[in-house]
Amino acid sequence: MNERKLKSIIGDYILRIPDYQRGYAWDKEQWKEFVEDIDALVDESLNSHYTGTIVLYLPRNPQDRESKQYGKRNSYHIADVIDGQQRLTSISLYMSAIIHRLLNLGVEDCTEERREYLYQNGQCRLMLNNNTDDIYYELISLGYTKLTTLTAHQCRLKEAYEFFSNHISMYTQERLELLLSAITNKLNFSSYLIDDQSEVGMTFELMNSRGKDLTHLELLKNYLMYWVNRNASEDMKGSLIRSINITWKNVYQNLQKENEEFQCLRIAWILLCTYVPKEWDGYNGFKRDEFIPIRNFAKKSKGEVAKFIEEFNEVLSSVSLFYSQILVAEQATTEQTKWLSKIKRAGNIANFIPLIVVAKMRLKDGRIDEKEYVELLKSIETYSYRVFLWQGRRSNSGLTNFYRWSYELYKSDTPTQTLSSIIENMKLLTTYYLSEKDFVEDCSKISSWYTASKRALKYTLYEYELYLLEAEGKGKNPKLQWNDIQDSTLEHILPQTPAAESQWVSKWSDDERTLYLHDISNIVLTFDNSHYLNFDFATKKGVAGCGHCYANSDIRQERKISEYSDWTPRECQERKEILSRWICERWGIRTIETKQQFNIDEDDE
Repeated sequence: MNERKLKSIIGDYILRIPDYQRGYAWDKEQWKEFVEDIDALVDESLNSHYTGTIVLYLPRNPQDRESKQYGKRNSYHIADVIDGQQRLTSISLYMSAIIHRLLNLGVEDCTEERREYLYQNGQCRLMLNNNTDDIYYELISLGYTKLTTLTAHQCRLKEAYEFFSNHISMYTQERLELLLSAITNKLNFSSYLIDDQSEVGMTFELMNSRGKDLTHLELLKNYLMYWVNRNASEDMKGSLIRSINITWKNVYQNLQKENEEFQCLRIAWILLCTYVPKEWDGYNGFKRDEFIPIRNFAKKSKGEVAKFIEEFNEVLSSVSLFYSQILVAEQATTEQTKWLSKIKRAGNIANFIPLIVVAKMRLKDGRIDEKEYVELLKSIETYSYRVFLWQGRRSNSGLTNFYRWSYELYKSDTPTQTLSSIIENMKLLTTYYLSEKDFVEDCSKISSWYTASKRALKYTLYEYELYLLEAEGKGKNPKLQWNDIQDSTLEHILPQTPAAESQWVSKWSDDERTLYLHDISNIVLTFDNSHYLNFDFATKKGVAGCGHCYANSDIRQERKISEYSDWTPRECQERKEILSRWICERWGIRTIETKQQFNIDEDDE
């Protein structure tokens, strides 16, 4: 290891951030700290500043050492950046912002720094990953991007460049030149060159000095690399390292956020290690002797651990793919996405994702069919509605059971039979928390939906709208989308503040208004309730084809209200009975209830 200036690092190689490494992850906190350090080199006349460690890996395969990007080939060798990619990317973006500012001020003699440190002949001196090379090239060459649709990684690069540009927007030419000189001449790096990729795991975690902390996923990758270097047989080292790198490449391409990576890692833990929630200890749990021990092989031989790592890589890669598909399932284009969308709208989907992911895996390998998979989704949606929305139980209610079912489905030799049993047990667990008898009785009660559970109210009315469109509207898509539903889209038919001389006072007693006001029977979805204010029913109802009114609405349930000649407690009760029957039909469970006792862990309650 030796200390080097930026020029000696950039000058020797084309630096490439491998696909299996995390993309650009710095945000405002790190950007602010970084520019303050650079500014201090100017303001305090310091001679040098230690900027961190740069670890480079030289691929052994000659073909991997040649660079070909943007259609041009050059004679530089490629070195993979194992540690330091966040610092190098930020430095290049800051340099680019300074250079473009100087060019705008008419300074032409800074173009040499652009060729030497940023790009030349269409070749970037630093090659990024995660499909960000195009936007990076535009930012350092043009000073802006022409891309309009950006991924999360691309957005972060754009925001970093804009932050740096704004930071120096009022600087003079002299100060900008001093900043550029400080970056090229005063930044010192600890440089470390390795030619064996298995050394990555031994160096990366220890040498990461400044910036964002390593994530659980990064820490685990380093640990696996270390394990391979220390314990794998020579004939297995190469294949295990390739498997690890391919897996991390897939994970970073499939996912956009660190919390998503953390959740996928936990799902892999549930499927391969244990489903008990309190056993989860992040990255550290995998280091236990029964899973991936580094020295003690009394419980698991080295060969068994190597096989476990191979299975883990395969599972984590699949989990990240199906997890990403679940996250983006918004439009109901198939029965699968239709029910996934409902589960997401109901909330608390995190409880169910491990089970859904495993079911997707078994669907993909043909061990269950789509009908069985959709039935699982339907039973999950019913559980979510009755336990979380209806009863308002804590978001982790039943968690251990869902994790256990995920584990069982993954390990099962007969997944169709296991899935059928899981679906039946899920129905029983639903009635364990809320019996069918109590659910039916609750449906008939007048209650304050509006103040007790807005999400339950919105979700129920939205599902009712979908039902009406399916039953009476030939399956048309709803005009009001779920993401558009706010408090202003909930309309009280009997208004909350009726005028003293209105029909609402003459036809409704004080007790009746209090009883029905916030019940679901008195509330409909609308586009904007400000149009209705506290008008009388005749005005709200209106006439089809004439202005903003129930009769003229594109929302099916509003039009249903316009079919009533008046709105009194009698009509409100009539709609209550209609909605109650539909709710019981929609989320009822037709199964024989038993006295079965479930293992409800204390973490579930």
